[in-house]
Amino acid sequence: MVSSVLRKRLQSAYDRLAETDLLSEYHRYDGEADDLMIDLETLSGELAGVVRRLLDDVGVPVRYREIVRRSFVSRQTWYVRPLRGEAVDVSKYPQLLQNLHLLEEVRKMIVEALAAS
Repeated sequence: MVSSVLRKRLQSAYDRLAETDLLSEYHRYDGEADDLMIDLETLSGELAGVVRRLLDDVGVPVRYREIVRRSFVSRQTWYVRPLRGEAVDVSKYPQLLQNLHLLEEVRKMIVEALAAS
C-alpha cells in the first residue's frame, strides 16, 4: 500500500506527465531528435500507466518493473534507453532534456512506491 504522502506525490507526477505533450513539438525535430522525442513520449505514457496502477492499487507487471529499475539519466544530459542500455546525449535539445529529467523524477517515485508495497 502506498502512503498518503507518496500517493499525493504520485498524483502530482501523473498530472505533470499528462500536461507534457512532446508530440505537439514534433515539427521542431528531425533525425536523432525525432527518435528521442518519440522514445521519451512513449516512455512518458508507460510511466503514466505505472503511476495510474499504483494509485489504483493494481499490481505492476514485471515488464514495467524492469523499465524503472535503472536510471534513465547518466551524466545529467545522457538518456539511457530502458532495457537496451544504449545512451544518447540530449544536451542539444533543452526541451527534451527537461522532459527527460521529469521522467527520471517520476521513475524514482515509482521505485519508492514499489519498494513500499
